Order: sequence, then C-alpha cells, then structure tokens
Amino acid sequence: MDQEWKSRQEICKYLGIKPYRIDFPFMGKLRDELRPNRKRYIFFPFRNLIFASLGALYGYHIGVRDIALGIIKSSDPLPDCTPKFCEKLQAALTESVSNPIVIHAPLITMDKIDVVRYGSDHDFPYELTYSCYEGRTRHCGKCPACLARKEAFKESCIEDPTSYE
Repeated sequence: MDQEWKSRQEICKYLGIKPYRIDFPFMGKLRDELRPNRKRYIFFPFRNLIFASLGALYGYHIGVRDIALGIIKSSDPLPDCTPKFCEKLQAALTESVSNPIVIHAPLITMDKIDVVRYGSDHDFPYELTYSCYEGRTRHCGKCPACLARKEAFKESCIEDPTSYE
C-alpha cells in the first residue's frame, strides 16, 4: 500500500533511520483473492510468518540477526500474534541458518490503549502513522483497524491526531 509506505518513510525520517522497501505484490493479490467481499475482513494466515521470514532473509544478507515485530496483545489474539508464536518463529529461523536469529516483540504485552499511552508519554508522532485496511490517502474511519485506533485514543484519553474521511 502506497499510504503505508509513505507513513513508514516519514516515521523513519523522524527516527533518523533509512527506510528499506521490499515489495510483495503477490501479498496484495492473495489478500484480495482471500477477501472477495471487500467489506469482510478476515484473518490472513501466515502473514506474520511470511513478513518475518522475508525480513530475516534480508537481514541475514546484510548481517542483521535481530528482527523486530510490531505485534501487540489482543483480547482475541490471532495465532501469529502470541509470545508462543514468536518463540517458535525464533527457533525455526535460527535452525534454518544455524546461527542465532533473535525475534523482538516489545509491544506484545501491551494492548492498543497501552501503546497509545506509551507513545504519547514518549512524544511519538502518531500523526505520521497509518493503519487503515483500505489503503486510501486518509484513514477510512470505518474498517476494524480504524475503529480500534479511534477506540484506543478515546480510551487512553489522548487526542487522536488522525485525519479520517
């Protein structure tokens, strides 16, 4: 999604790090095939496994053995968003190259409200972030990701800087 990439570039600029883009055009095509009714949002099996594996592949070739995932705690956790998944992923990646690969999931014990509060306490520029499933220029305000985002800001009593349609 172009909007996610633009957001990522702005966040990397803010953090003083170089963004790197690896395109997976097949992922969008596959997602759309698995979600023929665009109003229905479904679990995308193996998504985090694929992204982490491709990130580890790239990291391995540039000498990086630490992989960070932005997985957060949920009241109804997806199978690939758990500490157990991260532990097994780390073991599988390490075994696959016979070298230690370390998976970091620093937010895994935090829910969205905790993340919003943490970021706010550390002056994180949430206005640079993008989380809408629709991929439009502005957040749609109606998809599950936008609704969860709105709720997290509301529940944390922190002003939502997001521009919604």
